[in-house]
Amino acid sequence: RRREWQGRIGRDEPSSAAPLYSCAVCALTFDRKKQLEEHLAGKKHRAAEAAAAGHWAAFQRSSWSEASLALDEQRALVTCAFSLPAFLDGLPSRSRADGSGVAPHVTISSLAPHKRLMLWRYLRELMPSRPLLPEATLDHSD
Repeated sequence: RRREWQGRIGRDEPSSAAPLYSCAVCALTFDRKKQLEEHLAGKKHRAAEAAAAGHWAAFQRSSWSEASLALDEQRALVTCAFSLPAFLDGLPSRSRADGSGVAPHVTISSLAPHKRLMLWRYLRELMPSRPLLPEATLDHSD
């Protein structure tokens, strides 16, 4: 069925070759260098870079810093676009037949350091009108 549906909207089967160029800030990939260069010169990318710089500045003022991660790694995790599949990858899942969902015992403090930083970025984007949401959700009892 999936192939039929893709065919109806005019999509080809995905290429097996991995894209050669990517923009981590926007979570986009490109097959050609020219496409990446055009993207990097675009308004949406510049806006995403400005937002990423704001996220980094806010993160540095937060309680979420991870001493176990190098500063450049922390910056990369906080300034790159959030990816739900990347965040969920490796987390314990519920024991449901389809394996979907995160196990209910997973807490912020039980997350690996890089997962906590990805979560911080998600919470910042979740409700832009509530920039202190990440701080409000952090369990300071550890």
